[in-house]
Amino acid sequence: MSLTLWSGVNAGNTRTHRLLAAATLANVAVTPKTCEYGRENETAECCRNCSPCGRYPVLQTEEGCVFESNAILRHIARLDRSGGFLYGRTPLEGSQVDMWLDFSATELDAAPAPFVQHAFRGGQRLANAMDCVHEVLRALEAWLETRTFLVDERVAVAFAPQWHYRPSGAEGEALTRKYRNAYRLYNTVVQQPKTVEVLPPSRLCWTR
Repeated sequence: MSLTLWSGVNAGNTRTHRLLAAATLANVAVTPKTCEYGRENETAECCRNCSPCGRYPVLQTEEGCVFESNAILRHIARLDRSGGFLYGRTPLEGSQVDMWLDFSATELDAAPAPFVQHAFRGGQRLANAMDCVHEVLRALEAWLETRTFLVDERVAVAFAPQWHYRPSGAEGEALTRKYRNAYRLYNTVVQQPKTVEVLPPSRLCWTR
């Protein structure tokens, strides 16, 4: 089985990092390939067969392509060869993994979007942008008060929603101190022996 993960040229690409971490935990071999935006992704062949909007990441398999990071995460989890039940052991646990991946797309990924746009495009940031970040992290923090992991008591592919909330600058350091349960889970996942193999050193631990 040949799997290739196509992604944009960006050393800090959190989506690529979390996909590679998931593949490593699942014991699924994935070959990362970097692409330059404005070249391969804008070809007619790419839009017809890989990603209709010409966006990365894209997972290329022997049978076809999967685009959008959460869809790729689900595919990797379904191929799990680790015996760790990354997609859950029961139908309920599988649905809970889906629940957190959906929460990631609609809440966790959306809240920091103004900061990402500001970092890459400049301009004025929304006044209540940080309020949205605190709201979603409070929800995650409350869930983890009585749990070690998001689903059951093991690492599941549902760990991925946290990836965007890595500390950066003063705001990031403040978030780490305030939301200790959320960053405790982050550190637990990124310090797994297999995860360490694929992540850059800057991602391996956040102090609190």
